[in-house]
Amino acid sequence: MRKITWYMSGFATQAEAEKMHEEMMDWARKTFDLNLWAVESGVRHGPYGFKAEIEASEVKANNAES
Repeated sequence: MRKITWYMSGFATQAEAEKMHEEMMDWARKTFDLNLWAVESGVRHGPYGFKAEIEASEVKANNAES
C-alpha cells in the first residue's frame, strides 16, 4: 500500500492554515482518484504554530483495464 503525507506548518493564525489546507485539498482532488485513495486532512495547532496537512493512502490496487 502506498501512502503520501504532506504538511506545512508555522502559520501564525488558524485562518492562514485553513486557506493553505483548502489549496492542498484542491491539489489532492485533482491528483488522486478518490475511488482508489482515501484522503484524510485537517488543521492542527502544534509547537510551531498552525499546521495544514493531508494524508492519502491507496485503498486498492490500480488495475487498469483496456
